[in-house]
Amino acid sequence: MTETDCFFCAELGSAKNSVMEHELFSVRWDLVPLVPGHAEIIPKRHVQYFDDLTDEERSQLGAIVKDAMAMIRRTNLVDLYRNLSKGADDRVRPYLEAALEKSRHINTPPDAFNHGINDGPAAGQSVPHFHYHLIPRREGDVANPRGGIRRMFGEDDYSNGK
Repeated sequence: MTETDCFFCAELGSAKNSVMEHELFSVRWDLVPLVPGHAEIIPKRHVQYFDDLTDEERSQLGAIVKDAMAMIRRTNLVDLYRNLSKGADDRVRPYLEAALEKSRHINTPPDAFNHGINDGPAAGQSVPHFHYHLIPRREGDVANPRGGIRRMFGEDDYSNGK
């Protein structure tokens, strides 16, 4: 895939859904969020894999992650998802409306974050452009958070302490 065929590259060029800019990265709200406040950090240069990032990009990624976490903590999620839902197309509107409904019950800053990279198609990468997921978590959002992201979907049982 080339830059001209890439969904993220096209979005970056239009500044659509960009909520924070950095010299080498842009931060956007995930339009199919796992939870309210789910964001993605995307390099402005088209690369597919983590290994494709330059040394400078890898070095600066930590700073933009930290800035994005602070931005998520201070975001009013109810207002955010209300506004995102209004302008969304029919494909993503149901996901945003579901996040809006959830955000009404958890409109507090996150207690923690899951950080995720699906580094290639075999790892579940759905857009062939490197992107770093920031997924806000709150105390009590699942009964037992042990196991991280897997517990959000209830697929793995870590309740026996193993």
